[in-house]
Amino acid sequence: MTNERIFLDTVFVQALLNRRDQYHSKAKALMDRVRGASDIFVTEAICISFVVMEEQNISFVLSTDIHFRQAGFTPLL
Repeated sequence: MTNERIFLDTVFVQALLNRRDQYHSKAKALMDRVRGASDIFVTEAICISFVVMEEQNISFVLSTDIHFRQAGFTPLL
């Protein structure tokens, strides 16, 4: 994990404060794809975290939420 960036799952709080930011449309599109492709239940907030992590090329997250692992990220807790 040398020189790896770790995502602390709090960015979605800021994104939820501004419903017109760049992340909401991407998160809604991701929610539609995920819900249509599997039985995984995701919220807009978690999808915003996924979008931020993908855009920033971050693969590790400080979270215990199983959805990060299901989405291909590596939870460290």
